Amino acid sequence: MLSKSFVAILSLACLTVTEASAKNTPKVVGTVVDISKDAVDHVKIEPEDDGNTVIFSLKDGYAAEKVVDGSETIKTFDLEKHAPKYITKHIQDGKAYLVIVVEAAYHLAFKKEKEWTSIDITAFHESVFFKGFESIVLDLEKFVDSSLFSVEAFGSGEKYAFEAPNKRASKVVSADKDVVSGDDKLILDACVYAKGDSMIATVWYIYKPDGRIKEVFFQKTEDGWTRVDVTTAAKVLNGMNPDFSTDYKTVYDGFSVSHVFFVAFAIAFSTLFF
Repeated sequence: MLSKSFVAILSLACLTVTEASAKNTPKVVGTVVDISKDAVDHVKIEPEDDGNTVIFSLKDGYAAEKVVDGSETIKTFDLEKHAPKYITKHIQDGKAYLVIVVEAAYHLAFKKEKEWTSIDITAFHESVFFKGFESIVLDLEKFVDSSLFSVEAFGSGEKYAFEAPNKRASKVVSADKDVVSGDDKLILDACVYAKGDSMIATVWYIYKPDGRIKEVFFQKTEDGWTRVDVTTAAKVLNGMNPDFSTDYKTVYDGFSVSHVFFVAFAIAFSTLFF
């Protein structure tokens, strides 16, 4: 189950893509974001209600060229390559963490000891978002189980979202067969769309070797849950709900038709998806 703070970060990541084309990043003015201050030029600062999270959002036309904490430089960016727009500061068990959304699929994490040091993004999730959560094996065949999934209308079908309080998925299975293993993946979330015998599952995870967020789709067939590309999934989902575009594009790392057949290549070189 996704935490409220993580949902907020993913929402901000989506905005990064909707505000600018991933292939045509507009010219932006670089600015320094000082996370120790309550007010920063060209930055909107929003403390969350929990008192442990602060979101720094760069205003239109600006991007974080340098992120600092007072006199300490945490990270500097080449705006020709990346133009970060969102930064979040978290306090967990008295320790400070920072996440910079470099792009929707790629987040950098830092932890404050005596100084700010870079940490693996999966370690951040384990220490903050999934702290104290029980790990369970998530079976897609149990999507109608109200203790594991919430349900809402999705056009003429239903959307079942994984929402089990204080639980996280260690891997995703169908009966006794792995759909998404947890060996080299940190599962973030999953949902199932269903209308009669027509079913599509979406799973989001961080691929540990490259630290990037992936979004993958599966279709229920006679052979079980079969991996499909974004275009195939979008057509099925549009059949359930016309508001779901057949031209749906992922903002996280995903897989086109060719990538489905060349998964090893895709994993090695990391492409873009949502």
